[in-house]
Amino acid sequence: MKIYLFSFNTSNSINESDILLNKELAKDTDFIIINENVLDKFKKMDLIICSRFHAHVLSIAYNIPFISICHTKKVFNLVNSINLE
Repeated sequence: MKIYLFSFNTSNSINESDILLNKELAKDTDFIIINENVLDKFKKMDLIICSRFHAHVLSIAYNIPFISICHTKKVFNLVNSINLE
């Protein structure tokens, strides 16, 4: 099994950057892969665990099953708007 981490927020902010978070999560592991080319691999996933808004949008657009980790109002509103709360 492989776990792919995609970066949606690529800012340099230590509080917001997915790149920094993903590097920390993947440290010292062989099964976690950081993928910078989101769309190429994203479409081929069997399941997505989403926290970012655009991960939810892409999962819905590509009809990929997802688990939502809702922590912003816009994600909560999106999930509610498609009756998946």
